[in-house]
Amino acid sequence: MKTIGLILMSRGVLFFSSSAMANVLASITDYDTGQVAVIDTSTNSLVTNSLGVGQFPWSVAVGGNDRAYFYSADSITEVDAAALQAIPPTLGLPNCTSDSVPALNPDATFLYVGCNPNGLLKAIDLQAPSMAVTDTLTMPGAVFRDIIVDGSGARLLVADSGSDEVNVLDITSSSMTVDASLPAGALSGTNGIDLDASNNLLYVPSGSPPNQLVVIDPIASSVVATLAASGWHVAVDPEPSSSAYQLAFNGEVTEIDTSNQMVSGPVSTGAGFYFSSAVHPTDGRVYLLNTQFSQVEVYDPASWLLFDTIGLPGFIEPRLVGRWMAQGLAATPSPAIGVPLFGQAPWALLVFALFAFLLAWPVLRRH
Repeated sequence: MKTIGLILMSRGVLFFSSSAMANVLASITDYDTGQVAVIDTSTNSLVTNSLGVGQFPWSVAVGGNDRAYFYSADSITEVDAAALQAIPPTLGLPNCTSDSVPALNPDATFLYVGCNPNGLLKAIDLQAPSMAVTDTLTMPGAVFRDIIVDGSGARLLVADSGSDEVNVLDITSSSMTVDASLPAGALSGTNGIDLDASNNLLYVPSGSPPNQLVVIDPIASSVVATLAASGWHVAVDPEPSSSAYQLAFNGEVTEIDTSNQMVSGPVSTGAGFYFSSAVHPTDGRVYLLNTQFSQVEVYDPASWLLFDTIGLPGFIEPRLVGRWMAQGLAATPSPAIGVPLFGQAPWALLVFALFAFLLAWPVLRRH
């Protein structure tokens, strides 16, 4: 089993719904078993816990192309989000470990992956046959904690605990270049950064002393606030609710008003070892991954009362992964839930034709 506490990177619970789906679902990887669980958040029930994506899956990026890209061991696996099936072949990334987080650009044409422990940042062309690495940037001494593309799609934001900085990269050309490196506290305990898309501000938690939350404006390449808040993972509400939540490993949650950067809390939730978190894109409930008990806990942030608990049977070391589909979290639609009849398969048209024929048969017989 991998020791939690060395390289901890996850984007939180990741949700999305495809064009054919009304339901929002979430995906969670299990590092030890190599499986992915999918939860239907309309009922908070488990759709599957056996989607295979390779050895040691850690994180995922999900885009508007109904594809999910899982970073497992030293490879990237593409998954059809509608069918919940892996699409071969995988893309090998020699000498890269999966304890890093990939990021998609807004139109889901490029995937960016940090390779630990050798400090390599790779750009992957997803439109090329079988995916292809088109650019590699060497960042000596870098230890990638989390990566995200900003709201403009022009900048890649890289949390690096090797330098305790957030690097702002220009990704508008064929070669990635570093525009700025901003101090962000002690990042060795950082488990997940997040972007407030409404104002394009990046929130970077420090999971170890000095226990703070750094707010960065990537366009101005400046630190706009340093907040006193404890926790190693942060999740921003993708709806314009002006709320972000910083999670500590013991389950304490600190709330940040993103309109004025005011901090309240922390509040205590359950008991156990908490790895990551996310905010549901429609109802605002907060999903926390309790790794110690292999379960997802759902809380109402208005009262912080426990709303629901979803067990992850067979999981040993689960992580909540990814970010929303257009703004962050990892979830995938199940083909068995909420798909319109005529969107499933050609046989649906045959069923309809047969039904129409049976209705018309009495009339045809009289003629």
